[in-house]
Amino acid sequence: MIVASLSFAKEMLVAKDVLEKLGHRALFCEAVPHYSGRPETKDSFEDELKKAEEEGALGDGFSKVAESDAVLVLNYPKNNVAGYIGSSMLMEIGVAYFLNKKIYLLNPVGRDQKYALEIALVKPVILDGDINKIIYMNI
Repeated sequence: MIVASLSFAKEMLVAKDVLEKLGHRALFCEAVPHYSGRPETKDSFEDELKKAEEEGALGDGFSKVAESDAVLVLNYPKNNVAGYIGSSMLMEIGVAYFLNKKIYLLNPVGRDQKYALEIALVKPVILDGDINKIIYMNI
């Protein structure tokens, strides 16, 4: 299961292709293809909530985490935060941890970042920006 901020939907599509070329089956939320062609917008809270409810965002993500052997978190820099982890990403990481899934982070998370303690507790494998390292790891 590929997890990331939907502002990185295009990157999620690329990661899916890379993982599949490495011999993995890769999943992500149903909304990803829709967001990959959409420019970043600043919708109101109500509009974002309505879209998320219509897409079944949480349930879809959690189900796919449960179906997967591992979770790859594409934590690219966002909002001037290196290795950004958003709240939805954290929830999916939490589900993966609870279900004893392997958790991979594309980039390290600094100790001063929001959720740094929670991320450290799940003991993810840090790929140091190289998704190709997954081929060498036993998942």
